[in-house]
Amino acid sequence: MYLVTAKPGNFGAHDILACKSCHGEMMLTRRSPHPQLGSDFEEQRFTCRQCGHEATRSVDAQGKPSPEAA
Repeated sequence: MYLVTAKPGNFGAHDILACKSCHGEMMLTRRSPHPQLGSDFEEQRFTCRQCGHEATRSVDAQGKPSPEAA
C-alpha cells in the first residue's frame, strides 16, 4: 500500500492509498482511536473502490505512521 494523494492534518483522513491487489484507489472507510496508543493515534481502514480489498494502518495526528507500525 502506498500513498497516492496526501492532504495535511486531520490524521491523514483525506489520504488516498493505492490498492496492493489492483492498484486502484483506496478510500478511508473507517476511523477509530487506536486501542493501545489512545486518542493521539488512529486505526484507519481503507477499502478499494474497484476490487473491495481492505487494508488498515495506524497513524498519529499528522497522518504519520504510529510507533508500532514503524
